[in-house]
This record gives sequence, structure tokens and C-alpha cells, in this order.
Amino acid sequence: MENVYKFKIKKRNIIFFKKEGYLILKKFFDPKVILQLNNIIFENFKFSQNIKNIKKKDLDKHLLRLRKKNKEKFGSFFDSLQTLGLGYSMLISKNILEFISKLLKTKLNCLTFTDMSLRLDPPFDERNSLGWHQDSSYFRQNLSGKNGIVIWMPLHD
Repeated sequence: MENVYKFKIKKRNIIFFKKEGYLILKKFFDPKVILQLNNIIFENFKFSQNIKNIKKKDLDKHLLRLRKKNKEKFGSFFDSLQTLGLGYSMLISKNILEFISKLLKTKLNCLTFTDMSLRLDPPFDERNSLGWHQDSSYFRQNLSGKNGIVIWMPLHD
């Protein structure tokens, strides 16, 4: 299974991206990947909290409760998600790399990755909200701030 639909990048995509600094593509990722990522978060939550009897539909409620009652434990769980090998492998595919390569007009073998992150932001919670900004422009591989890209994929509606 490929983790992203085969998107053919169009010249108008590149022009819009260069002018506006972002590009919105709906249905870019295969829905099965989104489901798998949600499953990974769920299974890791159960494991990290040593909870056996939890329903998947109640995960959000448990995460909110943990964040309110024990910020340190929530932070530890959040940090553990950032290094999951399976999470990385699901988000990197040849299709994604080829798409980024064409969008940035660079060779495929010159792409580097600095950071991957799974965020857990509750609905209507503004604590971690920022205004318009550029992620990763401060990493040493991207001193100019003009040669990086962030891919954002919501895991819920």
C-alpha cells in the first residue's frame, strides 16, 4: 500500500506555492494511512498509560483528561510519539519525495529531513496556537528559510 495517492504536480501548483508560500491539496494521503496513524496513537496511549479497557472512540476524552490532570505525563506521551519508527515510515514514500522534489525544484537525492512531529492539539484549545509562521526555518539545514516545506495532515475532521 502506498501512503499517498499519486498526485501529478501541475505548473499552477508550483506557481501558487511560490507566490503564496503554501499549497492545499485535499485527499493527498490515503485514508488508510490516516486510520493507521490514529491506531498507532491509540495503541501507544493504551500502552503508555497501562490502560486495557478503553474504546477507541473515547481516546480524545482520555487525552484531554490526562492533559488537564497530569501535564508531565501527557508531555511524556506526546514526546514518545515523535520517535515512533512506524510513524516515520508511513509518512515518507517515494510519491511524497517526488512531489516535494518537483515542488521545490530540487533533485530527489538532495532532500533532507530535519523533523517530524505528531501534534495532539485539543479542539478549541488556543494554548499552542501561533499566528502565520514558517516551521523549520531555524534549523541549520535551512538557514535561508526559503528551501523548506512542511506537510500537514489532520487526523480528524
